[in-house]
Amino acid sequence: MPGFLRASQETDFAVVASDVIYPVGTADDYETKFFRPYQAYPAPIYAIPGNHDWYEGLGGFMRVFCDDAPALPGRRHRAR
Repeated sequence: MPGFLRASQETDFAVVASDVIYPVGTADDYETKFFRPYQAYPAPIYAIPGNHDWYEGLGGFMRVFCDDAPALPGRRHRAR
């Protein structure tokens, strides 16, 4: 992640254009595999789901990126 933070300095947003969560995009995995690694990135993060995000019917992805369900407990995210 330090490489990402260096390369993304002064950017207005980031786009994840592959699997957001691997190997299966369950809502339970977003804390450790998305929120924690990107916590120091200050701008919004947008995403296009990859094939592994579909394995659970996009449930976790829709919750985090599409406001399709309440936010995960204790999490006010800026992912979109």
